Amino acid sequence: MPKLTALVLTTLLFVTAVTVSADGEAKPKLSDIAPVENFTSAADEKIVALQKYVATPEAFDKSARKLKRDAGMVAIFAQVIAEHDQDSPAKQSAVPLRYAALKLAVATTLEDATQSLKELKQAQAGNGTSGEVAMDWAQLINFDSLMNEVAVRNRAVGRAVRKMRRGLDQNARDEVAHDADILAVLAMVAAADTHPVKDKATIDGWKNFANEQRTAAIATAAAFRKNDAQGAKTAYTRLAKSCSGCHKAYRK
Repeated sequence: MPKLTALVLTTLLFVTAVTVSADGEAKPKLSDIAPVENFTSAADEKIVALQKYVATPEAFDKSARKLKRDAGMVAIFAQVIAEHDQDSPAKQSAVPLRYAALKLAVATTLEDATQSLKELKQAQAGNGTSGEVAMDWAQLINFDSLMNEVAVRNRAVGRAVRKMRRGLDQNARDEVAHDADILAVLAMVAAADTHPVKDKATIDGWKNFANEQRTAAIATAAAFRKNDAQGAKTAYTRLAKSCSGCHKAYRK
């Protein structure tokens, strides 16, 4: 029965988590991944980390890779907030937040990074010039930074799946579900960024892997929130297989 429950849950999530655009490509409904406020808090957490990276010249020198990654993640969260189907006061500052995060991600000096962070904080506070919401998701983050964030979140979820049989408290499950939510969003970014695909005839395969990862991540998050150990294991196994399959097919 637990296996059947997990299968039904995964199937239902796949149906409810996507809509179909005019060109026939499956597009997720962002509220089916997580509420908009979850992405606002995720952006806030990354901004706290970014402040540490520019606190001193030594910190800046040691944190160049993390700064690029986390600034890119803020840009992603800002884009999600801007496009989310739920209303939020954070929407009015989402576009300037994205602009400032993208600027910070390419800062090469402490002076530039400090100025960009100042603009980022102003946008976070609701002060900034708005602009066009639409943006190519492939331009939100450097691909290596994207994969680094995926690896960090994926390891956290994998460890939690192994611990799940011994039991996890509600706070721990919610934290891991949040990681899985973000993995679902990162899969959307990966689907948009097809530049690693050398043979352009196989782009559909790349997107299929990314869409499978997104769906499996959504199912993993749902299982953790339901305290369903078997469902979490089933969904995460599906996620891990899609990741390894993509690496095998496209990592040359």
